[in-house]
Amino acid sequence: MKSFYQPNPLFPILSILTFTPLVASLCYYHDGTVASNPIYQPCISIKDTIGMCCASNRSNPAGGSSANGVPSDECLANGLCMNVLTYRNSAGESGTNTTYWRNQCTISDWTNNGCLNVCTKGPTPSGGSDFSAKMTSCDGTANSTTWCCGDNASCCNTPSAITIAQKLGEHNSTSTSHLLPNSTPTSLISKPTSTSTSSSSSSSQLSGGVIAGIAVGSVLGAIAFLTIAFFSFVRRKKKIIWRENEAEGLAINLRLGSRPQELENHIQTVAHEKATGPQDIRAELSSEPVGRMVD
Repeated sequence: MKSFYQPNPLFPILSILTFTPLVASLCYYHDGTVASNPIYQPCISIKDTIGMCCASNRSNPAGGSSANGVPSDECLANGLCMNVLTYRNSAGESGTNTTYWRNQCTISDWTNNGCLNVCTKGPTPSGGSDFSAKMTSCDGTANSTTWCCGDNASCCNTPSAITIAQKLGEHNSTSTSHLLPNSTPTSLISKPTSTSTSSSSSSSQLSGGVIAGIAVGSVLGAIAFLTIAFFSFVRRKKKIIWRENEAEGLAINLRLGSRPQELENHIQTVAHEKATGPQDIRAELSSEPVGRMVD
């Protein structure tokens, strides 16, 4: 019986489970240019997931003192960035200054539902335009559903107010072409509760669970497919070997079986010749005439 190489069934499975390192996502302004400043980072931790970016990579942590520079942003579930600055005035009294910003998106095409496409028509880059846009909450909280472009709430309770869902992607703004007013001094707003942070965390966890489920399902499906293919290959190989052995055995039997048959035919021929020999002799003798003897 011929032998054949049996591959290791774990090899293709291990090949599938070998992934390449993840590449960090980029942050794009509304005009499609890349934000080159490394302080801007995606607000989502899952690769290839569309979302917004915030200035979350500053050396001064979120809520830090103004003495250490501008603090880092906090990502909100609605796609905005919240910046909380702690300061101390000339009288020695401490306070906080909270501002909200619409920064970049993780894809260059902002028409996608994953980008917060609001306040993109400003007079200057510092006021928003194709760069970062300052926004004001109409109810003074981070999870407000009504916002104004700029640093004042003058548009609240007017048709110019922008509606933003509490979770990015559920429902985008009612308008994307609001003009941004020139920057004015920002009023102090009390630091919002942790509701938005919890909402953002829950959103990230939910997205992570969905992505993980898809990944596990894909791997299990690939394993099942490779297993079926492997056993089908083994079964076909066994059938081929069985057919080859059967054909080879039949040929051997035919070669061995032909010799006794030839010997038997030869014996029968010789016996027939011996049996007919005396009869021919008698026939020849009986056909010859008997001559007379002459004196």
